[in-house]
Amino acid sequence: MLMSNLAISLGNCLRIPLSAFLLAISLLFIIVLSHPPTTQSEDYEYSEEFADLDYIAATNKEAADKNILPFAEESAAESAEENNKEAEKPSWLEYKIKRGDTMDKILGKIGADKEARNFLNIQDLKSYRRLRRGDYLQFRLNEQQQLVALRYKTSPDYYLHAGRDDNGELWAKEMPPVLLTVTRQSGGLIESSLFAAADTAGISDSAIDLLITALETQVDFHRDTRKGDSFRATYTETQDEDGKIIGAGKLIAFEYISLLRPKKPNEIAGVYWEGKNTGYYSLEGESLQGAFLRAPLKFRRISSRFTNRRFHPVLKKWRAHRGVDYAAPSGTPVRATADGTISLVTRQRGYGKVVMIKHHNIYTTVYAHLRGFAKNTRRGRKVRQGQVIGYVGQTGLATGPHLHYEFRVRGKHKNPLSSSVPKVRPPLKGEELNQFIAYATPLITQMGEIKI
Repeated sequence: MLMSNLAISLGNCLRIPLSAFLLAISLLFIIVLSHPPTTQSEDYEYSEEFADLDYIAATNKEAADKNILPFAEESAAESAEENNKEAEKPSWLEYKIKRGDTMDKILGKIGADKEARNFLNIQDLKSYRRLRRGDYLQFRLNEQQQLVALRYKTSPDYYLHAGRDDNGELWAKEMPPVLLTVTRQSGGLIESSLFAAADTAGISDSAIDLLITALETQVDFHRDTRKGDSFRATYTETQDEDGKIIGAGKLIAFEYISLLRPKKPNEIAGVYWEGKNTGYYSLEGESLQGAFLRAPLKFRRISSRFTNRRFHPVLKKWRAHRGVDYAAPSGTPVRATADGTISLVTRQRGYGKVVMIKHHNIYTTVYAHLRGFAKNTRRGRKVRQGQVIGYVGQTGLATGPHLHYEFRVRGKHKNPLSSSVPKVRPPLKGEELNQFIAYATPLITQMGEIKI
């Protein structure tokens, strides 16, 4: 509309025919539109830049599709070389030994190369005569099906090792396994039992046994433990070359908090000290090892307590019960509760098979209704605390398998569950105490940081 009005006004001014003027104007517009200005705008430069990038990308994609990019080739070569350098050794494979297997047969079955078979067959090794059906022999083969490693555990503490060295030379020898000692720290909260808490915390049975041994003169883990009790421990374990736990080494430090008396929790913390007086000591240097174990059985329940009046299940009459009865399966090991000398090994009518031990001249312990005696349990023999002296039975006046245990002081019967007993070792003193405190303090501090 604007262009039409402009053309009419211009035509009136020039006084030319309107039709001719409009034709001229139309031709002028056609010329202008077909010849755009040559001055480059900012928008044009931006479009050119992206056009170049699109071209480069398209070119690279075509080259990449043909797998001819120099950079890609270089990276692949470097990666392959790096992978070859860091290639892992072949995985261990296992062969289960069968009846009638010999080393030669086994080598044939696992596909070992002829050179390795010939070499190993002429070796005079005891392990070849100890191949046990059901055991596993481990081996490695490389890509050329050459035997590069072989091992067989002939016993818990002995291995057959064979293989090829870096130069391809074959070798074979029998040797103890490579064992590692590692230090661990763990803790747990008791919900039902100490062993259940240990399982939850990932502590091995052998390691928790160390804690029980250190504390069993202080805590009766079957009678005194309560929900909410907690423990922490620093200990060592022995592992074989595959990382399998062989057993616990030693308990370095421990802490046990007992809620037997909830209003006054009992905290027992100790460190193992190897010095003039070896054993577990509190941070103050007091020995934590009592002269007597809290119980002669590890796993049991109390079926009858010490009392002056009990109805005897066999005699059917009331009489004093001067000991504690522990119900346990027949054959359960019975332990001496303290160091001492065996004074009696015999069979008596009421006691059945019985062992008596004298301790420190004034104490006597009695173990009755035994099924049998342990090897070397004889009169006059010295025994150590925790040593097995017999096995639970029901000989004598007994209605079922259990252990009758008595504790006497100068011949007088005392309740073994409540009697106080002396410490085995005197407290640390002088320079040894100073050395112990310097050693134990950081261990106790570190142990306090163990999460439970």
